[in-house]
Amino acid sequence: MSFDRQKRLLLGCLTLLVPLPLPFNEVIGWPVLALYWLAVGVFLVRASSGAGEPLPSWAMNLLGLGYLPFLVFELSHLWQGRALRPLVHLAMFALVVKLYGLKREKEKWHIFLVVFFLFLAAMGSSVHPAVLIYLIAFLVLSFYVLARFASLHVVGSFGAASPGRVEIPLRGFLSWGTFATVLLAVPLFMLLPRLGQPYFVAPVTGAGGLSQSAGFLNQIGLDGIGRLRTSRAVVMRFLYENPPPEGHEMRFKGATFVEFRGRSWYRGRPESVQLRRRRGGSFHVAPGVPRSWMTLWLQPLGSDRLILPVEARTVDVQAIVLSLDQTGVVSTLLPSRDTLSYRVGLAEGVPQTPALPGADEVAEVELDQGGVTSRIAQLAEEVAGTGTPAEQAARIEAHLSREYEYTLDLVGFDSAQPLEDFLFKNRRADCEYFASSMVVMLRSLEIPARLVTGFLGGEYNPFEEYFIVRQSHAHAWVEAYLPDEGWRIYDPTPPAGRPGSQTFGLGSLLGQAYDYLLFRWERHVLTYGLYDQVGLAQRLHLLWTEYWRGLWREGARSKGEEPQRKESSRPAPISPRDRFGPSLLPLLLALLAAAWWIWRHRPALSAARAYRHLRARLQRDPAIRLADSVPPIQLGKRLEERYPAASGAAWRVIELYLLESFGGQELGEEERTELRRVLREAQTRLRRSA
Repeated sequence: MSFDRQKRLLLGCLTLLVPLPLPFNEVIGWPVLALYWLAVGVFLVRASSGAGEPLPSWAMNLLGLGYLPFLVFELSHLWQGRALRPLVHLAMFALVVKLYGLKREKEKWHIFLVVFFLFLAAMGSSVHPAVLIYLIAFLVLSFYVLARFASLHVVGSFGAASPGRVEIPLRGFLSWGTFATVLLAVPLFMLLPRLGQPYFVAPVTGAGGLSQSAGFLNQIGLDGIGRLRTSRAVVMRFLYENPPPEGHEMRFKGATFVEFRGRSWYRGRPESVQLRRRRGGSFHVAPGVPRSWMTLWLQPLGSDRLILPVEARTVDVQAIVLSLDQTGVVSTLLPSRDTLSYRVGLAEGVPQTPALPGADEVAEVELDQGGVTSRIAQLAEEVAGTGTPAEQAARIEAHLSREYEYTLDLVGFDSAQPLEDFLFKNRRADCEYFASSMVVMLRSLEIPARLVTGFLGGEYNPFEEYFIVRQSHAHAWVEAYLPDEGWRIYDPTPPAGRPGSQTFGLGSLLGQAYDYLLFRWERHVLTYGLYDQVGLAQRLHLLWTEYWRGLWREGARSKGEEPQRKESSRPAPISPRDRFGPSLLPLLLALLAAAWWIWRHRPALSAARAYRHLRARLQRDPAIRLADSVPPIQLGKRLEERYPAASGAAWRVIELYLLESFGGQELGEEERTELRRVLREAQTRLRRSA
């Protein structure tokens, strides 16, 4: 293999970069990547010093046979049939073995094939915007490696096999190649159809990754919400389309639980009905007329629950089926694997009430005495006192909120009676203990109650005026049934333990800016789909229609013909020039600046390029019959016979070409000026003679 050392170093650098995103995507572990980098690093040191011989074929075959039992064990036991991680491990192993066994020229393409597979695994399992940096870096390095291989092959075809470095100007090629690729990729991404699923299903992290779904499944322990509260991962974002009332409480319902057994809550089996999409495309989820609207973007939760504000009345979502159960929880047909966008119509300050027939009838399970002990029942009777159920519930809520302390520490979780220990011994816990204790105390007084999990509050993002709900906003509260009011919300957690408060500062502002970038990435890259493409086509069609309509109106005015208009109370349409002119001006300036930069940085005219122009012009003349094998001197003689008027200038172009390409001399500025002049003169005389 000619230029053996340089080609090995190029391949080693490419293999060193390609698996970088895989540990971030949890496809491989960091120890595996460290071991891989160590092996490739040793190969680069050996290749740089020229020491060591390639692995013989029998050794490579023996290593492959030795790895086969580990691959079978990994597929069958470690990952139980999930093939992505074992196949990536196999590809990395094969890549290292191939590097150490590289001998023949054609074997480098085997390495490129495995590198491409690892690149697909890295790109197909990553959703974080940082992967865009990796993509550009890999693109530039791949262009560089392929261009260097091509140049070394050309030099080697002339018999050169020197181990020294062959300097070839590739900066312009890499810059323009990368720019052209990105420029072509953007419109293709916007116009080509979407697959709708990732290439590889992996437990990816970062923007768009799966969020923890504790609290929204069919079972939740007393530590579920407490564990969520320690995470800053984004659950959803929402935007008020109308300004909310002052002091509005942002409370979002996700799940309800009615059965308490041991240390866990269970959802039970509430009755549910399938909702029908009404005229206008929305689903009616609760009685009442919406007074305002909000738009929500929900991250994948691994659950089919639709997170809704407690004031929700209607939902406008791109879903085929929605179902509503008797506890007021709305579910989709299947869990969404992408960010789900939907609009919600809100009532004014009224908690959500199920719209099912007979929803006001209390289920027996909502009076279940699970978790009720004699001490808890006695405490509930003492705290609640006498009066209406609303008065008793308010006293219990105030007592828990005032007399107990909030903490995220898992105090007393392993106890056989965790609620009793919380009320009489520890007297501090997280929100699930407060809400669970209130539900149990209310049920001991024959007041129906259930546990609700969801989110409370949100962080305001000033960059786009939306709110961010994180896992740290997870919360649990109580719904109690009052005979005259229906189901009413109670929150016994002390105010200091309720999520929603936020501090502003430089760190918070930087975090909001980063979240804004993530949100744009998710909205315009990860979840960009068919509806966005249709909307883009409609906007382009509207832009084109209004542009030509504006031209027609301008033409009619210039001829003194005022176009006829029907009398209408609608305001006059805005001129396309006024609407799109300010937005198109920066684009026009950018195009002019790009054109100026391209003109200033155009490659200087070389003698070889001038000779190619001259040769291409002569090849279009069938009378000369100029084959590719005709040398420069023979070309000059044929040109002199056919076009004697252009022979003087053409011979000078050929002379400068021989001087530059075979004489080893670089043309000076005066010679380049002369080259441009004689090339222009030769082309002009050839055109006139023809």
